Amino acid sequence: MFISFDPFSCFQKRLVGVLGRKQKRYIGLREWQCKATNDSKYACRNCEYQTLKWLGRCPRCQEWDSFDYVYQPSSLQKKYTRVDIPKGWRRSAESSKDTADLFSVDGVSQVLEQDSKSLEERLALTSEELSRVFGGGIIAGSVVLIGGDPGVGKSTLAVQIAAEILQHCQSKVIYVSGEESIPQLVGRIKRLNKIQSGELNVLSESDVDRIVDIVKAHSPVALIIDSIQTCSTEEIASGPGTVSQIRECAAKLTQLAKESNIATFLIGHVTKSGDIAGPKVLEHIVDTVLYLEGERYSRHRILRCVKNRFGSTSEIAVLEMTEYGLSQVLNPSQLFLSQHRNGVNDSADIGLEGSAVVATMEGTRAILVEVQGLAFRSAFSQPRRTANGFDLSRLYVLLAVLSKRLNYPFQTHDVYLNVVGGFRIQEPSADLAAALCLVSSLCEVRVRKDTVFLGEVGLCGELRTCWDLERRVFEAEKLGFRRFVCPSLGSQVKTGFSDIEDYVQSHV
Repeated sequence: MFISFDPFSCFQKRLVGVLGRKQKRYIGLREWQCKATNDSKYACRNCEYQTLKWLGRCPRCQEWDSFDYVYQPSSLQKKYTRVDIPKGWRRSAESSKDTADLFSVDGVSQVLEQDSKSLEERLALTSEELSRVFGGGIIAGSVVLIGGDPGVGKSTLAVQIAAEILQHCQSKVIYVSGEESIPQLVGRIKRLNKIQSGELNVLSESDVDRIVDIVKAHSPVALIIDSIQTCSTEEIASGPGTVSQIRECAAKLTQLAKESNIATFLIGHVTKSGDIAGPKVLEHIVDTVLYLEGERYSRHRILRCVKNRFGSTSEIAVLEMTEYGLSQVLNPSQLFLSQHRNGVNDSADIGLEGSAVVATMEGTRAILVEVQGLAFRSAFSQPRRTANGFDLSRLYVLLAVLSKRLNYPFQTHDVYLNVVGGFRIQEPSADLAAALCLVSSLCEVRVRKDTVFLGEVGLCGELRTCWDLERRVFEAEKLGFRRFVCPSLGSQVKTGFSDIEDYVQSHV
């Protein structure tokens, strides 16, 4: 009997066996990596950078000791469930048992037409400033996030909002604090003397699950959480304030607000960079994001809206901190120009060196602010550039244009630019006023008091027009200004005053 032996066939089987074992090991390693990625990871509490192992320094935001352990087992992941068909809605023909419910456009439009009045209902506010920021009132079932520096007045603002709601609807409002005890809360509320009618219930609790049960049992019209960083849930193993805890707690409170139609206010801490602490998804899931700003040694506060699904964004409310809380400032332009306007209507129209007035837009409101500049010869080889209330990068561009196009020696001078009153300008229409302040200080030439400067400065030295000129000019007219320097005015603005002078310029 002869036995055939094929060396190539044996080598092929051996090779296949080795490769098969390596492939199995590789697949097992990939499965372990995917499991580790989905279930457990470390996330930076500042920028949400995620990694499989703990790092001492975040490679994205360069923060030290900012990684927290995040554990999300697959058993806690929520599954999608079918939803019941609302009354009056018609199921689409494409829907099946295995897919999500689809509804026809006709059925949805009929229901929206029937319930259009209920969709537009808002909780009215007495304060005109707060009502403007919220877009005319507070929508029932909305979630509002309020951020700000420590001690700026976030809790005081929340108490005043609760008082405004109780004054109109005569219902329950629950104030939950994870930072203060009940005696401390009651003492602060009595000191403000804002609660005159209705019922404000206070609760000192940080467990979100217990808060949800209490809110469902009492059915309030509004809920205030102070603060979201102190809340926690037992479903997440990490401590309060971590990325996973903030995300899960905010999701539960948002679901409670939508299901129970309760207006919810979340107070959030901010990092040293000025952003709200926690994951960025916190600002995405809420309906409105407000920032309460203010200088440490100033009584004035600015409530700025950066996101609003039910109204205009970029609206601001100017408030003043008093002994009994925050009071509204009805004419912020007069407040910011209190020192500058002393000589507007006088015979002497010559003002100060390095001072100019600009009309800036904040949402739908025009506000006049004073911009001051200072330039003097530097004692160092590298001059300093400092801006307060003005974009520093924009200041660099203005200095480059003035040095290149007009041959002003700013490269050897220290430059300081300040917006009076702690106000922050975020639009480019203040370029002309800022450039004029710096040139006035450098050349020691005074600027007229009764003049408003408007316009964006381009890289070629040209002046570009700014939007909504009519509101800016009308606000300046009410305060006694009669001279305007801007790229174009006469063809766009219809004013009710005959003694207004506009000086159209096309180049700096």
